[in-house]
Amino acid sequence: MASSTRCWPIARTSWRKRRILSESSSTMNGKNWKPEYVELVQKGQKEKAKELVLSQITDDRIIYKYFRGLNRDFRTIKKPELWLCNAYRLNDPFDCAFIKSFDNEAEKCQSREDSINKQNETFISCFSERSDSMVMWGTYANCHRGICVGYSLKEIVEKYDCLPVIYEKTLPRYTDDTSILINTLTKYIDWEYEHEWRIVNFNDGHRMSDGYLMDFVRPKEIILGYKNQDLLWKVDGADKKTSKDEDDSLEEVGANQLIRYSEDVLGTQCFQYTMSDNGFMLEKIIRF
Repeated sequence: MASSTRCWPIARTSWRKRRILSESSSTMNGKNWKPEYVELVQKGQKEKAKELVLSQITDDRIIYKYFRGLNRDFRTIKKPELWLCNAYRLNDPFDCAFIKSFDNEAEKCQSREDSINKQNETFISCFSERSDSMVMWGTYANCHRGICVGYSLKEIVEKYDCLPVIYEKTLPRYTDDTSILINTLTKYIDWEYEHEWRIVNFNDGHRMSDGYLMDFVRPKEIILGYKNQDLLWKVDGADKKTSKDEDDSLEEVGANQLIRYSEDVLGTQCFQYTMSDNGFMLEKIIRF
């Protein structure tokens, strides 16, 4: 749907470029942890899987979440809060499908209905090991006009049981409660480029809703998208305008506020991605 939002450039003064190497897509120390992790998840042994993951994470490791860059995103980042989305409303219909195996057609239909009901009680928030994925910037961050926010991976694993996604060619079958973990953490191998980690909550109280907000941790890093300056960024107190984009009124905040928040509250510099001169890749610059 077309947006009524007008576009203004952000002033490009008082910022400099400092080349920073892109993050490695590898999060763990070593490679032998994966088979053991998959086995634990298949057995539904969540706490042991979590212990294994924590043993591999360095204290300084960052995990990233992409945002469109709307005012509501900025509010949740500042509070801080986290949006968990209804699994049925995710962009992959097989995500948390909870499909059972049946030979009878009637039972198959009932299984799919049960699957949808289970999806509507499952809420997920997704993160990525990568902040420099051009595909994810295009898909989840408003075509490079949004933001990418970094969090302490160890902190959110410890507090919220954030675990890495397993990518497979075979759809896992839902048998009983022990198979819930493997069903919520498995995606088709085509999605492997996302290097996803996720927080999964089950909440019947929010059943059928689009999702809900929960208290979260403060971010460690904020990165502006390459085309971020193309948006109209509104400062609090400015004239209010509404947008027909999606289903609510949007009051967008200034990119400068993000920069100030990063420096004054988080104590870190704010970054922005730019196009590399050396190939099809993004490079970080420090923006202030």
